[in-house]
Amino acid sequence: SFLSPQPQRQRPLRARPVRALEEPREVELPWNAILEKWQGAAQQNFEIGGIPDLIPPGLQYNPDLRSYYEGDGAMDRMTYEDRPFRAFSDEERAGRPAFPFENEEQESDYELALKYFERWDSEPESTGVVLDLGCGNALMARRFAQSKHFATVYALDILWAPLAAARGEAEAERTGPLDGLFLLRGDAQSLPFREKQLDFVWWGLGIHKVQDDEEALRNVRKALRPGGRLMATTRTFLYPPFELRMTS
Repeated sequence: SFLSPQPQRQRPLRARPVRALEEPREVELPWNAILEKWQGAAQQNFEIGGIPDLIPPGLQYNPDLRSYYEGDGAMDRMTYEDRPFRAFSDEERAGRPAFPFENEEQESDYELALKYFERWDSEPESTGVVLDLGCGNALMARRFAQSKHFATVYALDILWAPLAAARGEAEAERTGPLDGLFLLRGDAQSLPFREKQLDFVWWGLGIHKVQDDEEALRNVRKALRPGGRLMATTRTFLYPPFELRMTS
């Protein structure tokens, strides 16, 4: 692994591919990549444009304390309306403009990610499977889907509030499942994907928010195909230099 030079407050941690990137694979159905125990829930939701809940019932996560607790997540779920994605016609989707980023940092991250995923200078081919891990409002996932560089784009977060925001932002941009974008609730430390299903993982400013970053990275490694690529960023002031080297 290596650390790429970045501004001091944010430094990408990239997992060095074990071998050259293989030809990206397309997932014919978005639930095919999901672990068997979750496939039914994923299929039921993805088919109607819903957001599947793919963490054990009764398990909740407090991102401020970076710890799990038992509960039904009622307060978090109150921010989420259980409904399908709005559907858009081909004409509506074809007529959408190029949407901007919220700031230069995000735009730079997007360029770095596409270059590292070997998509920056290539023609859009809609191949490969990418995960936006800890997606928040799924800005990167939305831009990945709109770029038409990927066949399937998963956006995963453990909280309902950002997933609801992500769906709303995507709908405002006329982007959704027809563009290969699928939102799901899941845990970075227990990813709901079968082994070797992902070609790429983007994890923006999230590794410092999990309880066990090593376990999360093991999960990512299992879900990536041989030669798959992870690009992650974090706040460098949260990690001493020796710990950054060990994590990467």
